[in-house]
Amino acid sequence: MDYPKAQCRWEDAPRYSFKVVVLGSEGVGKTSLLKRLKFDKFEGDASNTIGVDFLTHTINTGKDMVQLTLWDTAGEERFKSLTSQFYRKADAAIIVFDLTFARSFNEAKDYWIDAFRKVVGSSAYIALIGNKSDLETKREVDSEEFKEFADLKGIYALETSAKDGTNVQHLFKEMAMILIENVNQLQSLDSGPDSLFMHNVPDNSSTNYYNCCNYQ
Repeated sequence: MDYPKAQCRWEDAPRYSFKVVVLGSEGVGKTSLLKRLKFDKFEGDASNTIGVDFLTHTINTGKDMVQLTLWDTAGEERFKSLTSQFYRKADAAIIVFDLTFARSFNEAKDYWIDAFRKVVGSSAYIALIGNKSDLETKREVDSEEFKEFADLKGIYALETSAKDGTNVQHLFKEMAMILIENVNQLQSLDSGPDSLFMHNVPDNSSTNYYNCCNYQ
């Protein structure tokens, strides 16, 4: 019996690919945000990331297909020197803090933003994300305070909840659209022919969650 061959349309393939590192202190919900994005589920007892994990996720912006390679980094002090190696060639960073833990916000302000910019440069896209917005009664970080800080630094600010999904899809779609804009602006300065903007894709990339550099 002859079965119809699967057809892959070129227009369905991602036109853009971006490397995004997800940074922040231990326990702020970085992994939970990525699992909500990728699998639309929440695990309340998610274990801390050891070293660096990555996953790939394709987003339809309504005009373009975009592949994001998302590097989930450990937030513990002992891994900082290791994970900083993965900042190189990143197109963007999502820096996450816990709205119910003021110390994590202070660490985002005092360490994570500067650590990323030191490696990648000041022009790279950064989103500062206050996670756990569902725990309003336990909030320790004022919404206006953190958004004013983000404006001062020239970075995007948003509150999310990995638990109930608030703003998670919006965060990544908005980021993808802004990164495309940045690429198009750069290409408009180049008189050469248009080219696909595919880079920073791990050799073993797929739709699954991978662990890289799992150091104990």
